[in-house]
Amino acid sequence: MSRYQTDLKKPKGGGGGGGGSTDLGYTASTRVLTSSTGADVTLPLFTSGDAGLVGASGGGTTNFLRADGTWASPSGGGGLTQPQVMARASFGSF
Repeated sequence: MSRYQTDLKKPKGGGGGGGGSTDLGYTASTRVLTSSTGADVTLPLFTSGDAGLVGASGGGTTNFLRADGTWASPSGGGGLTQPQVMARASFGSF
């Protein structure tokens, strides 16, 4: 579990928030964010309709996150090589 400490200040103008500080902890395997104030929360997972945490990509540099929440290689073949990119930047498309 990772542990963090924050100092929550009361916002200007009164409303909401409180003073003091709280210790925060996070357990990745359960997605639970704990607080020494007892206000624990389970962080949601990313879906096609909701924001949230995204699962591990499995490493590498060729996978991209799809809208359905899965990691996949892009379709349609490879991109340009570095010399091709530099040539296009210098001389325009060819």
